[in-house]
Amino acid sequence: MPMHRAKIGKEYVSKEFPGLKIGVLDWYNSAIQCEGKDRKAVAAFAAKVIAAWKDFDCPECDILSYTGDTPHNSLSPICRKEGDTYIFTMILRNNRTNEQYPEGIFHVHPEYLNIKSEGIGLIEAMGLFILPPRLKRQLGEIEDILCGKTEYDSAALEDPANDLHIHAGMMQKLVGEGKAKDKKEAEARVRGYVNKVCAGILDNTAVFKKDENGRIGFAKFMASLGLEEK
Repeated sequence: MPMHRAKIGKEYVSKEFPGLKIGVLDWYNSAIQCEGKDRKAVAAFAAKVIAAWKDFDCPECDILSYTGDTPHNSLSPICRKEGDTYIFTMILRNNRTNEQYPEGIFHVHPEYLNIKSEGIGLIEAMGLFILPPRLKRQLGEIEDILCGKTEYDSAALEDPANDLHIHAGMMQKLVGEGKAKDKKEAEARVRGYVNKVCAGILDNTAVFKKDENGRIGFAKFMASLGLEEK
């Protein structure tokens, strides 16, 4: 999986688990990874992260662990073994909603819903997207428009009944960049657009964004685990 190729970006040290390599994964969403040859130590550290995340709050990052008795924090665990080293990756998740994002603060944001409106599961979170079948048909039609095989009619796209209505913004952007010389170029440009959208969706799912608030919030959580930045 693409996530398996990611490296630890910021490393931390633990007095409790000195034999482990621990850090924040250099990845789109918010993931903590620990590596070590001692299976029990890896499992114990992972259990500590899971327990701490369950009750962690950071309002500055829109992270609240509970609303009343309803829990919001969850975690996607990924375990593997390479040689004699155990690697445990934990993707931090939160399912809160608000008025701006009724589908989920850390769900796909509205500007990307034309590509994927379904939930982001573990496979997508690790970088391999399973896209809805409708896209094969719709993106093929967009490619035909982009290379001039089919006429571009922006007015027709305003009709919600039009199959390409949900892609009106995407098409405006692509057509505005100029026509493709042939179907192959059109396909490459459409694929490139979708790839960027998928990366943007993964950024949406990050509970700690890659901004100042996110960096401070992530550091706060790591400190709560008794970790010090290396």
